[in-house]
Amino acid sequence: KGVGSSTAAAPAADPAGAETRRSGAEEGDADAPGRSSAEASKPGTAAMDYDDFVRFMVAEEHKDLPCSLRYWFHVLDVDADGVLGRKDLEYFYEEQESRMVELGEETITFAELFNEMHDMVVPDVQGCFALPDLIRSKLGVQVVDALVNIRKMTAWEGLGCQKAAGRAVHLRDTKDWDVFMERQYQRLVEAEEDEAD
Repeated sequence: KGVGSSTAAAPAADPAGAETRRSGAEEGDADAPGRSSAEASKPGTAAMDYDDFVRFMVAEEHKDLPCSLRYWFHVLDVDADGVLGRKDLEYFYEEQESRMVELGEETITFAELFNEMHDMVVPDVQGCFALPDLIRSKLGVQVVDALVNIRKMTAWEGLGCQKAAGRAVHLRDTKDWDVFMERQYQRLVEAEEDEAD
């Protein structure tokens, strides 16, 4: 939190970041953008070495990969309890909200964002997002972007507005948004059918 660029990065000394580096090796995932605790940077250093930077960039640019979602999950899990709860998400959204204000963007309340995320992901446990929930929903990318990357968050919001207005959109991959919109449409249809009965 407090990083001046458009993407918030966890410093090497951050406990969530250290947990991230261990996660890939412990789970036997050779593709995980992390490293074993033996290779981790020395505690107390806030610098990112080249390997950390490469892992961060892979995780940032390829959030649709399960290993990248795992990386971001551990960064966002501030209290390290294995789920992303309301406090974890709000911690990161406060920074995004202040950036949106600085950029003159319209903001939404955290409660609205949390409800939207909940509707997108449909977690197994009400109010808590587990890593399998994010992966299963295929919308974990949007959850992470809403919390750590202001440019990508506003791009997705703009995409939704353009699609709602019936305009052509040219972002490189809209399948995640299409999945979400189809799911929302089905919910509305089912709700109308229930009301009719």
